[in-house]
Amino acid sequence: MALGFILGRTGWITVSEARVINRFTLSVFLPIFLFGVSSQVDIARFTLLPIGTYLAVEFIVFMIGFTLAFHVLHRDASESLLLGMSGVVANNAFYVLPIALALYGPQGAQPFVAITTVDGLIGFSAVILALEFVRHGRISWRVLGLAIIRSPIILALMAGIAFAASGLVLPQPVTTFVDFNGAAAAPVALFALGVVLSETTFRRDVVVALFVGVKLILFPACVWAAINLVSYRESDAPIYVLSAAGPSVAMSLSLAILYNVRTETIAQVMVWTGLFSLVSLMLLA
Repeated sequence: MALGFILGRTGWITVSEARVINRFTLSVFLPIFLFGVSSQVDIARFTLLPIGTYLAVEFIVFMIGFTLAFHVLHRDASESLLLGMSGVVANNAFYVLPIALALYGPQGAQPFVAITTVDGLIGFSAVILALEFVRHGRISWRVLGLAIIRSPIILALMAGIAFAASGLVLPQPVTTFVDFNGAAAAPVALFALGVVLSETTFRRDVVVALFVGVKLILFPACVWAAINLVSYRESDAPIYVLSAAGPSVAMSLSLAILYNVRTETIAQVMVWTGLFSLVSLMLLA
C-alpha cells in the first residue's frame, strides 16, 4: 500500500490504472485466494451458535451504520451501504486470520476461517446485490442469478465450500496453483488501494470518526455482549471479539472503486481503523 501511495503521488501510476489492477485482482487473484481458504475448512468444526450470533450482530450494526449514513448524514445509497460494511466487516482474510494462525494454530483458527468464509459468502453477496439493486433500480431472481454468475468472488466461495463439504483433497498441482496465485491477492489489492489513497485528502471528518468508532468500539462491544449471552464456552468471546476488532475490510474500498462510488470517506475509515486496530488487537491478543 505504501509503494502504491508513493508511486501514485509521484505520478508513476494513475488512479485509472489502479482501477484496472483492482478489477483484475477482484476478478482473478482474490477469488483464487478465497477458494483456497474455503476449500480447506473443516465444516464439521463450525459451531453454528456463535457464528450465527456474530452474523446477527453484524447485520444489526450494519443497518445502524447504513441508517446513520443514509438518513442522518445524507450520503447516497451506494456509499451508505459501503460505509455500513466498513463498520462491521473486518479484514479477516488478509489481517486477522494470519494473527489467529500464529496465536492458535490451524485448528484453533477454525472460527476465523469460518467467519471469513461466511462473511465472504453472505456478507459480500448481500452488499454486491444491494449495490446492483441501487444501480439498476430493482432486483429479481434473474438479476440475482446474473449477479452471482458475474461475481467471481461469490462463485469461488460457493465452489470452495462445496469442495470442503465433499471431503476431497485438492491435487498437489492445483494446490500449487492456488497458493501461488492466491498469495498475490493481498499485495496487489493493497498496492492498487495505495494508489487510490494517494489522491485522498486526509482531514478532520465527523463521518470518518463516527465509522471508525463503530468498527473499533461499537461492533466489538456488541459481539462481546452477544457471545457472552448465548455461548456456553468461555473461549468463544475472545475469539469472535478479536475477529470483530480487526480493521475495516479492504473490499469496501475495492467495491467503491468497482462501482464508481466516492472513495474519500471509505478510504479514510480503512486507513484509520488499520492504524488504531493495532492497539486494540494487541490488547485482545
